[in-house]
Amino acid sequence: MTSPSFFVQRWFLCNSWLLIFFSLAPTGFSLSTTPSSSYELKALVSKGLLVQPLPNLYVLGTIHIGSKSANDVKLVLDTVQPATVIVELPPSRLPAIAVKSQHIIQQYSAENDDSKQQVASTSSKTSLIQAIATLPSMAGAGLSFAGIPGMMVTVGLLWSSLVKQTWSLKKNSQQGNDILKRSNEFEAAVAVANVLIGATVVAADWELEELVQRLASSLAVLDWIQLMWGGLVLEPLGIQPKDPLQCKPDESAVEWEERRRDISTARASLQHAQTYTPAGVDQVLVHQRNQHFAELCLKEMCAQEETVKEGEGSIDSSQLQPTVCIVGLAHVDGVCEICQKQANI
Repeated sequence: MTSPSFFVQRWFLCNSWLLIFFSLAPTGFSLSTTPSSSYELKALVSKGLLVQPLPNLYVLGTIHIGSKSANDVKLVLDTVQPATVIVELPPSRLPAIAVKSQHIIQQYSAENDDSKQQVASTSSKTSLIQAIATLPSMAGAGLSFAGIPGMMVTVGLLWSSLVKQTWSLKKNSQQGNDILKRSNEFEAAVAVANVLIGATVVAADWELEELVQRLASSLAVLDWIQLMWGGLVLEPLGIQPKDPLQCKPDESAVEWEERRRDISTARASLQHAQTYTPAGVDQVLVHQRNQHFAELCLKEMCAQEETVKEGEGSIDSSQLQPTVCIVGLAHVDGVCEICQKQANI
């Protein structure tokens, strides 16, 4: 098991110079920024949300609730002005998002002062009833992808996670707490890249079918027993701790979002998964996808370097435009580590 001290050392290696840079200069990265945006960028770095593992690579970690991650995406892309934006999306989703990119940006531009921090998205809030109603379609998809094991993956892992998260948000609203506005950070990334900065968008994630097939093939009968016993018996009885990503009983949705916007929460969740989740789940959902995301980052950077070499002959890193990789926060450490190792840093 990876020790917490390793994560701390890796974070410091990647981010210490960024913190110093932001403290010395009112401008961030490659473009001039306002004092407000410079402060926001430093906050992203200090929380481990924004990392620069290589001179021309920035990795931005997001969470999949609320709207702050979508705002982070716009801030970083506006500032860095990358040539390539790599997003945690399957390729099949890009065309539909690209079609509504202009609409997303227009909504953002039309926001009034009270909500100007919210990057607009056409994603709607999912109600608990809507989440529960997806059961037949998700079960059918899993069955078609990988038979009975595939159906167990889509229902036991994916559908149950959707219902848990939706229930947490619904419970918060019933208790009179603030309701989180939801803007999809990956849709925001595609929209900003397409409309505002003209960057190339690379969809980095697997299609749902491949994800389900990989998970189904990685789990044995005993693994399913472990998952069900832990989730249905040990956690409710308080014998097994809950995933740190879950909303706490006394936590508002706003507090939940803020707590999750820190690399320490993502690392605690990864440690929980390594301890209480079958190794196959952790291997597929985290490590294999980390490798896939990192390889795409390096591939895109190498392609740009070759293109510049063809025109210039010899080059240095200052001639290359940055690449920004936008992934879930749990992937940031792994992607950065793999990129640095493969680049011999």
